[in-house]
Amino acid sequence: MTQPCMLSFLVLLNRFGTEAAFGNDHLSKTDLETWCVLSWLLGGERNNIIHGSQPCPPDIILHTAEDWIVEYKNGQHDVRTTPTIHQTPASTWTLSCHRQLKLNVGVHTIRPYSFIGIGAVIRDFNGALSGALACCFPRNYNGLLGHCLAIREGLNFCIAKGFRINEVEVSSLAT
Repeated sequence: MTQPCMLSFLVLLNRFGTEAAFGNDHLSKTDLETWCVLSWLLGGERNNIIHGSQPCPPDIILHTAEDWIVEYKNGQHDVRTTPTIHQTPASTWTLSCHRQLKLNVGVHTIRPYSFIGIGAVIRDFNGALSGALACCFPRNYNGLLGHCLAIREGLNFCIAKGFRINEVEVSSLAT
């Protein structure tokens, strides 16, 4: 199919697609599924043409659509599982003293990527959340430097938000 012919076909297909989307009671379930996948594939073909690629022949596009529908349907088998109960380990976090705020910070290093995640929560003596912070920093740091950075960012957050912290706890689980 030549480029102008393919584009004309796509325009007609788009007009029909509006009808199909709003009047799907005229199409069988199989035809509607095929229509949706074809529309998506043809949109990709349109982008390929605009960016200079040669269009795929219509029979290849139709065959691809049919293959994708079959693959999807084959993947929709009924999976039976049994629920599992996960035991949550007891928390080592302790409440702060009466009428005081506590800052708890943690860091998570993701080795394959070059950044760390820092989290901080501020809780009152009842354990109610007063403030929270989550941010990422470029570069991987070792455990000690990552925790130092987490403490610094947590304290900067407290200062910026006007929290008077009486205690800081560092999570040692995320090194």
